[in-house]
Amino acid sequence: MLEEDKSFLFVCGCPRSGTTALWQMLMGSADIFLGVERFGGYMTRHNIGTLEAANYEKKRFFDMQDGDTHYNDLASFHMFKPWFPTAEKDYDAASLIGDKIPRLYWDFDRFAERFPGAKVIFIVRNVFDVCLSYQRRKENQQDPWSLDYRKAVEEWNQSIHCFLESAGKEFSGLVVNYEDLFPVDESPAAAAAVERIISFTGVTDGHRLVQSHDALIRKAPGVEGNRLGDKLGAQAKRHILLEADVDSYRQLSRI
Repeated sequence: MLEEDKSFLFVCGCPRSGTTALWQMLMGSADIFLGVERFGGYMTRHNIGTLEAANYEKKRFFDMQDGDTHYNDLASFHMFKPWFPTAEKDYDAASLIGDKIPRLYWDFDRFAERFPGAKVIFIVRNVFDVCLSYQRRKENQQDPWSLDYRKAVEEWNQSIHCFLESAGKEFSGLVVNYEDLFPVDESPAAAAAVERIISFTGVTDGHRLVQSHDALIRKAPGVEGNRLGDKLGAQAKRHILLEADVDSYRQLSRI
């Protein structure tokens, strides 16, 4: 188990929904220390129920073992590398310890038993942009990604269903809408979304989350601009309209 002054926080959501951007924002707080799919290998192998609180004890967290995840060590992994020089001190200082694992929703069974008192932030993005991102990666010959828009709809539906089924039962959950949190234009919804995250996590340095969020927002127009030339074909759009569970999405948005 974690030390008494620490508790669990996890970030998840359908892949290509902004979990990485949300993770970057959260790491702006000294109260939060999260891995980047530190134990994502557990989810990849569908070894449901094998992720345990003991994985996040300090000694185990910094001990990379075969099968833990998709990278070999914390020191050289490109996303975690900027945090590595102070990582152990940051872990000690944080009150919320956990991970960013997009498909954590596969593993919600008995989550409350395995991670008592855990908080989970679920980020959801509109299904069209998720499908576009899946398809864009699939069509990139330099990318080993093999999942297309059909799989995107399937995983988008599954992520929402799993969260709706488990939030409030297996953990305390917060839904964050990607379009609210990372708008391309100025929007009061962004500030409101950040405040909800500050309130939900209970961090004592909320101003640092605001600053971290502001830094990400400054990049948003450029990211959006890179997408403008991407298009989904008519068949893809029809498939999405027929198969996406929009009713559950609406239900999720009301939480």
